[in-house]
Amino acid sequence: DLSNCALTSFPTGLYISTGPVADKITSISLANNELKSLAGKFFIFYKGLEELDLAGNLLEKLPFEASLLCNLKIINLARNKLDAFPEELTEIQSIQNINLEGNQIKDIPTEALNKLPCLSSVNLKDNLINKDN
Repeated sequence: DLSNCALTSFPTGLYISTGPVADKITSISLANNELKSLAGKFFIFYKGLEELDLAGNLLEKLPFEASLLCNLKIINLARNKLDAFPEELTEIQSIQNINLEGNQIKDIPTEALNKLPCLSSVNLKDNLINKDN
C-alpha cells in the first residue's frame, strides 16, 4: 500500500526490491498521491495484478501497456484528470469493476464495454457525460 505518500512517480527502487515476487503481487494501491502518469513498465512488471487503486491522482490517461493486465478484476481511477474513457480497459477480458467517478469523461465506449464478459459495474458518477450517450 503506497497510498497517501505524495508520490509524483512510481519509486524505481520498488521494481528492484519486488522483482523476485512481482508476478505474485495481486493488489497495489497508489491512491491519493500526485501521479501524473505511470510508465508502461509498471503494467508489464506487475502483470499479475487483480486489483489496482489509482484513485485521487492527476492521471490524464493510461499507457497502452495497461491493456496487458490480463488478470485485472478491479480498477479504481476515481478523482483523476481523465477526459476520455481509458480504451485500454476495454481490452481486459477479466475486468469486473471499473470506477471512474469524478473525472472529466465525456463519452462512453458502450459497444466495447458490452463485449466484456465479466464486467458487472462501471461507476461514471460526476463526469461530463454527453446526454446523447
